[in-house]
Amino acid sequence: MMPYLHMEKNDDELFDEIQRYRKKMYVTAEGYGRGSERTIKESQNLDKLIVEYMRRQAKVS
Repeated sequence: MMPYLHMEKNDDELFDEIQRYRKKMYVTAEGYGRGSERTIKESQNLDKLIVEYMRRQAKVS
């Protein structure tokens, strides 16, 4: 799933997606190395999801 589709998810689904992307990024880092282009791309996707989740949490507070 592409990270830009996160707008349709509720907070719990978004949190679960963050956990999946985190695991995916670690697997990619182990396979390709921390500095690889693939790992960096996975990390950027994860960052986007985390930022959206944090924005939502800030609105709730």
